[in-house]
Amino acid sequence: TLSRRLSAGLGFRVLRGEIERTITETFAADGVLFDDSRRQTLSGICWNAGFTYAFSARISGGLVFQSPLVKKASSRSLSEYRAPAAGTDIRISADEKDRYEQPWNAGAGISWRPAENLRIVSDVRFYKWSSYEASYFGEPEKRDFRDVWTAAAGIEYMGTYRLFGRNVRSPLRIGAALDPQPLRA
Repeated sequence: TLSRRLSAGLGFRVLRGEIERTITETFAADGVLFDDSRRQTLSGICWNAGFTYAFSARISGGLVFQSPLVKKASSRSLSEYRAPAAGTDIRISADEKDRYEQPWNAGAGISWRPAENLRIVSDVRFYKWSSYEASYFGEPEKRDFRDVWTAAAGIEYMGTYRLFGRNVRSPLRIGAALDPQPLRA
């Protein structure tokens, strides 16, 4: 909290994981085997920042920004073709350093509380999808994405309900969002 009305936040997202895919095809009639294995170890980081401001006791607004999420991958591939009857055994392996850069995005939202147990919210967000970049096993992956604006709105009613003989306070929420895909038509 920076003041009675203004708050700020900063966060970091750290990513680490693995993706593994294996395809095996066996042709029983002639004993031919085709095996394709791909494995990637991913790591990445991005940061986000936000501000909220209370215009009054019932109205508040916020701004948020998220940096591009840059994921780096150590990629390994092994393809094998074996045909024992023909004496054929072919192995092709590859190692690459790949990179995926998801776009930055920024948004703004507002919250209005017309009654103590009712809140109406909305937000808009911009995604810079045209800056998306990726390489897969050393090859640039072409993506013809367009930038996208999203919008959402919702209502939250905070009610008190009887559950198992006790009063329970729980929200009831409904909303709608417009989130177009970044692929060009």
